Amino acid sequence: MRSRRRSRYRKHTAATSQQLLLALIDLYQMLRTPRPLDSLLQAILDTAIAYVPGAQRGSLMVLEGDVMCYRVAFGYDLDQLRAVSFPADNVCDALFHGDRVIQICNLTELDQAFLGAEAYQIMLEHGHVAAIRRSMVTAIMLGGAFYGTLTLDNLHDPAPFPPEAEALALLLAEHAGALLEQALLIERLHQANTRLVESEKLAGLGRFIANIAHEINNPLTAVIGYSDFLAEAEMSLDSQEMLGQVRAGAERVRAIVRNLQIFARQQKSGEMPVSLSQIAEQALTLKRGDYTLDMIEVQTDLHPDLPLLWGDGGQLSQVLLNLLVNAQHALRQRQPPRQLTLRTWREGGEGAPARLLLSVRDNGPGIAPAVIGRIFEPFFTTRPPGQGTGLGLSICAEIIQHHGGAIRVASEPGAGAEFTIDLPLRAMPHAPAPAPATPAPPAARHIGLRILSVDDDPVVRAVIRRTLGDQNDLVLASGGAEALRLIVSETFDLVLCDLRMPELSGEQLYRLVAAIRPEAAAHFLFISGDTSSAMTRAFLAEAGRPLLAKPFTAAELLAAIAGVVGAP
Repeated sequence: MRSRRRSRYRKHTAATSQQLLLALIDLYQMLRTPRPLDSLLQAILDTAIAYVPGAQRGSLMVLEGDVMCYRVAFGYDLDQLRAVSFPADNVCDALFHGDRVIQICNLTELDQAFLGAEAYQIMLEHGHVAAIRRSMVTAIMLGGAFYGTLTLDNLHDPAPFPPEAEALALLLAEHAGALLEQALLIERLHQANTRLVESEKLAGLGRFIANIAHEINNPLTAVIGYSDFLAEAEMSLDSQEMLGQVRAGAERVRAIVRNLQIFARQQKSGEMPVSLSQIAEQALTLKRGDYTLDMIEVQTDLHPDLPLLWGDGGQLSQVLLNLLVNAQHALRQRQPPRQLTLRTWREGGEGAPARLLLSVRDNGPGIAPAVIGRIFEPFFTTRPPGQGTGLGLSICAEIIQHHGGAIRVASEPGAGAEFTIDLPLRAMPHAPAPAPATPAPPAARHIGLRILSVDDDPVVRAVIRRTLGDQNDLVLASGGAEALRLIVSETFDLVLCDLRMPELSGEQLYRLVAAIRPEAAAHFLFISGDTSSAMTRAFLAEAGRPLLAKPFTAAELLAAIAGVVGAP
């Protein structure tokens, strides 16, 4: 009997994990693929309908001024619903009393209370509110403020949506909020493009990038964290493979965000011995599936014995991926045969400085002479509106220059283009001997600590609770004011504090604690998704407290804690 119960539990856990894995894969695709806003919203809703148990139809409403309007729908006539709007403040006050997810049996009464006769008739005829048996409404929040709703409807069963449905809906709504803000920031970035370039105020770009990076890093912390948690669950080989794709993809997004921050501030990142040919092979592996679909023939000439290059493998990989993606877009504009050649080689030596080179060549339409001199400028793009930010090649140039090298382009209209990366063979510090790769030892868990975690993002709090809560006395605070009351009255071994929070920031909280209880200030460990801000760097240097950058893994969190409280 016990064996059957355990078997049913394992099957239930595997099914839930599979469902969450598929949702995470879709969310990752949304994170890394720029889309028009309505397309992004529809993809979020489609994901919810596909993976939330009991969801059959639904809609997503967003704030426009002081009213909520329908932006996308599934199973309803969106053109008709666009004529209906709800007063946002009244709806928020009526529905959400400290909860993010609520369930409603009868939407008819709610619609009657907030809509005029004409709008209510539209909801009856085209919103089918009388046919809905149960609705689950999840609030979408941006920066702690109400921004809209994700509503999922069941037309057949009045029974409540199960707890796992609420959990998935909340996860999707959290990512919806982050992705919406990212899309809005990118839209504003596009709108500011001409003004920034013409007025030579590129310094303002750093603030935009910092905001984008901050908003991406919070949900990305959840994607990485939950991927690592799921890795510990029992699942099929197919699920394990999908989980590996999610984890690898999340790391790529992490590198992209870091490179955006590098563009805003020439920060140094982790450098190590890297193989240029190996980076080329790995990047090409990620693109082979796409190239097959686009009927692109790939030829490689990768030198097998290139010396190791001292540099940042993540940055160099991102440069190469950007070039490979650009070549793919170019090749789509011509009929087969479509050819791409990837090559690495060495030049110099015997008195001349040694250099390592990598080239990406395609037989696409080439680059027009009138624009080839501008392609490395920030914001310059030859793609149609909405299909490129104009930042990719400028970031690539910044990364290669940071490594002491140069990136060149040669093209002939109608005969393709070739991008060449030229890097000096820099000497490695202390000339370390190459060692075989070994798995990193598991991070030691600190047990029995009294920890205060301060973060305004519920997704990040959930990851921290999952990582530290079982074996420590963990107290969670959603803001600086709440944390200050706790620190004044209680004692903690560690204060894990976000830097960017509304009302009372992490810096303000630290300064108040340092004035009131200086001994408690010595236990702060800051976390932040914005590592490019000069003000942030100046404050950390003044405070002398460590920073853990978002997104972080459970192992990175435990290692950072060890640096503050010592070995367990």
